[in-house]
Amino acid sequence: LISVGVTYKMVTTAALFTCLLAILAILTSTAESQCTHGDVQLVGGSGSYEGNVQICNKGVWGWVCDNSWSFNDARVVCRQLGFSTTNVYRKYSSFYGYGNGTIWLDHMYCDGSESKLIECSHAYGIGVTYCGYGEMAGVFCPFGGGCTADDIRLANFYTSSYGRSEGRVEVCHNNEWG
Repeated sequence: LISVGVTYKMVTTAALFTCLLAILAILTSTAESQCTHGDVQLVGGSGSYEGNVQICNKGVWGWVCDNSWSFNDARVVCRQLGFSTTNVYRKYSSFYGYGNGTIWLDHMYCDGSESKLIECSHAYGIGVTYCGYGEMAGVFCPFGGGCTADDIRLANFYTSSYGRSEGRVEVCHNNEWG
């Protein structure tokens, strides 16, 4: 029973369970959005080595637009994530799926020597962009980099004429891909 003014209302188990699930969803989504300013992550790919680029600003993940997206920009992302910077592939047009939410950066201009994407020049202020969710920048970091036991990745990646991702499957063993 819950006291509401002078009357009492019976709360069903189902209603209480629904309320608890809603609270849990709020707490979980808040925890997932926490990040450190300048961190990057790749979203929508087959592993941590590929995906559309997100960057953290003020504890919130947001997208990077593909306008003027260059190999240097992609190399900096791979370097920041701990991957090799050789044979990096840059991807355009939300290659790994359309985004939603905040778009933080547009028109990136890395010279390739930066250790973090946030150190690169960009045409507009953070949060000022001129692109849509179909224009997310993507990266594929195909070689090197750290891995965790039993991670799986697709090496020598390409998209077939059928629109499928194809390549050689590699597994991480003793911190090495093979």
